[in-house]
Amino acid sequence: MSQRYGGFYPDISQDSIFAHNTQPLQQPPLKLSDKPVTSGTPSPSNCESSANPSRIEKRKQNTLAARRYRQKRVDQMKQLEDALRETERERDALKVRVARLEGETETLKQMLENRR
Repeated sequence: MSQRYGGFYPDISQDSIFAHNTQPLQQPPLKLSDKPVTSGTPSPSNCESSANPSRIEKRKQNTLAARRYRQKRVDQMKQLEDALRETERERDALKVRVARLEGETETLKQMLENRR
């Protein structure tokens, strides 16, 4: 390929960019003294084994409290949805009643007009 690389680098071709290293990257073998690099935060399994019992208990209590909170939220949503359905039923029944009463009112008005 003798085309220039995107026009940004006029003196460099695509061939020269990729030609310098065709070998796959290899890591040197680890020695027994080499420790793998980890983040500053210990993993939960390491944390539980090195933590004191009160910390583990607090974690368990927090997990249970979170579970109770989520269940309470689900129960509240279910209760609200049930109340909504009941309110919608009442509204629909009232609409039917209003329509019936309006019809009755109209009929009574016509009867009154016919008597005159």
